[in-house]
Amino acid sequence: MPWNIFHLTQKDTRYGLCTKLAPWTPTERGKVLKLVCRISKGMEFASCDPRLKGLFVLEGTGRKPWVWQNRTGWTDKPGTTYTLKDIPQTATRLELYRYNSHDKPWKELDIRGKSSVELTELPQQETLMFLARR
Repeated sequence: MPWNIFHLTQKDTRYGLCTKLAPWTPTERGKVLKLVCRISKGMEFASCDPRLKGLFVLEGTGRKPWVWQNRTGWTDKPGTTYTLKDIPQTATRLELYRYNSHDKPWKELDIRGKSSVELTELPQQETLMFLARR
């Protein structure tokens, strides 16, 4: 859990994750943290490769998210396309999240019966999350 979750932006302009404590009112970064915590609950890392492919993979609870650092210096292949492999057989849809899609996916795809899928028209210089679910 981040140490700065209760740091107000008024006092911590660089790392503060909320603008108000009661009720807790998150900043944009705080909203991203909230989304990631909700999605990754009950999961474990299956693989971590942050400085070569820029990819983190989690698994558990009938879902599988991939977090891709589509940023120069974080991945060996930055760009607008990415191929996801090893999609679980039980997955029926893929949700795509980007930095500013806090409460709902930016895009959704039907992936029934697919073990891999090529994603296109992806934003560059962003961290993206792809979530396979039933």
